[in-house]
Amino acid sequence: MYNLMHSMKLFTYTLLPLLVTWSVASSQVIEPGSFKASNDGADVIVSWKTIDETNVREFQIERRSSDEPDYKVIGTVSASKQSPYAFRDHTAFKKTTGLYYYRLITVFLDDTRQMFNEEAGIDHTVSGVRRTWGSIKSMFRF
Repeated sequence: MYNLMHSMKLFTYTLLPLLVTWSVASSQVIEPGSFKASNDGADVIVSWKTIDETNVREFQIERRSSDEPDYKVIGTVSASKQSPYAFRDHTAFKKTTGLYYYRLITVFLDDTRQMFNEEAGIDHTVSGVRRTWGSIKSMFRF
């Protein structure tokens, strides 16, 4: 009888929380096929739609370029249950041309993170004049 009670406590205190954490992290937040990157001539707009935002705090947008192998966080968007979402990458103007790759990470209220399994890529071309003007504007942005 003691072994059965001990096993039940072990399951309740160690395995059950793992199952709950897994089920939260495995829920589908982002609508498949909705994560996209588009070019408006100056910036890259990253957009996506959500299915279920239960317990979601924010979305992190990460980017890498064709000559940078590692992703870096370039911004966050707070969850507002106002799908669809869009993020404007103002820093994409710094190079005149390049391939950019974006990915999305969902951050839940308990600080667990879930990476969306799709990547959005775009060939972003900016004129030298627009790039210079973008640099001037960024000096006055706060």
